[in-house]
Amino acid sequence: MTKIILPFSLPMQAAIANGHKCCTSRSHKKGEPGDIFEIGGQQFRITHIIEMYAETVADELYGAEGFNSSAAFINWMITNKGKFDPEQVLFVHFFAAVLPYKLTPPSVSFKPAGES
Repeated sequence: MTKIILPFSLPMQAAIANGHKCCTSRSHKKGEPGDIFEIGGQQFRITHIIEMYAETVADELYGAEGFNSSAAFINWMITNKGKFDPEQVLFVHFFAAVLPYKLTPPSVSFKPAGES
């Protein structure tokens, strides 16, 4: 597990913070499953990475990418990346928030087996 930097635009940060985005498509692999990145003080872990054509991402994953439609995803790619090539291979990085682990022990006494 490595801590990585995975930059997001402000609108994409907002989509993540609001729970509308759980993956990001990039032209190159940006990490490995298990790697951690941070946005606004919240840690996220890459859960898995798959390769897909941009057209498939637009058709099947636009919602997971934080968009309301395939057309909105394509327009964002054109506006922010300069083009949309349906046959471009993208690395889709799926991620999930790393929750703080706070274990509160139950208020009972524990005796190992065999002790009275």
